[in-house]
Amino acid sequence: MKPHTCRYTFATRGAKPSISQEALQELMGHAKYETTMDFYIQDDVDMLKKKMKKLK
Repeated sequence: MKPHTCRYTFATRGAKPSISQEALQELMGHAKYETTMDFYIQDDVDMLKKKMKKLK
């Protein structure tokens, strides 16, 4: 496990509708939300699996 693993999880889960973009950006300590979005928020694996099943 890498030191930033928890930050990725926090940002990804925080990106759900429960936390505003401004709040998540501040909690992550980033000057711009794009930094949080581009580097820390990861795709939801379950959502990707559902999309892949549709390709069949």
